Amino acid sequence: MGARLTLAFTCLLYGAAPLRAAEFFYLDHDEFTHEYAGPVGPFVVSGEISAGDTQRVLAKILEDPERFLARDAVVLASRSGDVAEAIKLALLLQGLHSTVRVNPLTGDCVGVCLLIFAAADERATDGDHLLGVMPLEASPTVRGAARQLLADAGVADAFQEQLLRRSADSIDWLSVDEEAALGSRSASFTRYLAERCGWDQALERAVMTGQRPLSDLKPMLDCRRRVVLSDARRVLAGARKH
Repeated sequence: MGARLTLAFTCLLYGAAPLRAAEFFYLDHDEFTHEYAGPVGPFVVSGEISAGDTQRVLAKILEDPERFLARDAVVLASRSGDVAEAIKLALLLQGLHSTVRVNPLTGDCVGVCLLIFAAADERATDGDHLLGVMPLEASPTVRGAARQLLADAGVADAFQEQLLRRSADSIDWLSVDEEAALGSRSASFTRYLAERCGWDQALERAVMTGQRPLSDLKPMLDCRRRVVLSDARRVLAGARKH
């Protein structure tokens, strides 16, 4: 944990100026009526991911940290961007333990966006054909850093190879089976929950399938919320000092 956060903040401090920044905003309107629903929506990163965008995301979050941490969720919608910057953003979201989602109403997640999605502690999509593989244009050093990011998150070697391959004729959309194989929670975050909260995956499955009541899972859920918020607040406090 400490090493990756140190890397993240080193990247933040030495990031280059952006060519064209993405958009960062809270999705506070009903997805179907488009009416204002109040300050309850997730944080959205939409558009090309360019150098310096991680600093912009962090600055936006620091405007109202508790607003962000109330959901600690990020919706991604991007088809292009800088691989090195995507690694920085992925590290920041890991440090905050943010859940990363892709929603058909905000847009799909392709290429470098998929790198961020795959490295997230927890991830989910709300539909099919939302996650796509495209060539990642980067130096061998940056590609190596991307591979290390995925390895540290416990992403399987086969998926790493698919995501980091150099060429493709068109967008290669992940199938339902491929998305299921990636999973909704990273191996590293699963270990974190086990170490910090005694997380029991068998109990979680039993609750999710209706074999056990939700109340059986509540002590672990309460612990998870407590330790995640503590870590995230520590990260944001450290970032504010810089």
